[in-house]
Amino acid sequence: MVPGRARPATRQARRDWQRCESRAVFVEERRRYEQRIYQVIATAVQSGDLRGDLDLQDATLILLSVANWAYTWFSDETDVDDVTARMMSILLSGMGPVRA
Repeated sequence: MVPGRARPATRQARRDWQRCESRAVFVEERRRYEQRIYQVIATAVQSGDLRGDLDLQDATLILLSVANWAYTWFSDETDVDDVTARMMSILLSGMGPVRA
């Protein structure tokens, strides 16, 4: 996919969203979904599965951003397990150098 060029389905979804008569309902559902993800991350922080200094709001938005665009990374030949493992490694370990 060429950066900056949305796929037809994406363009249509954007147009539908802009004309949505029940936009308030959609926004409320989106907020509820974001809150659920936020709670999952918060629970993982509390249990020690994620680091304690994690900014929950930032982590929620980053995770949702990755998930929202994941479909653009796949083709019929994509090894989904491989892509998933690489993305989770970046999400959970970051992009900085490995430290001893």
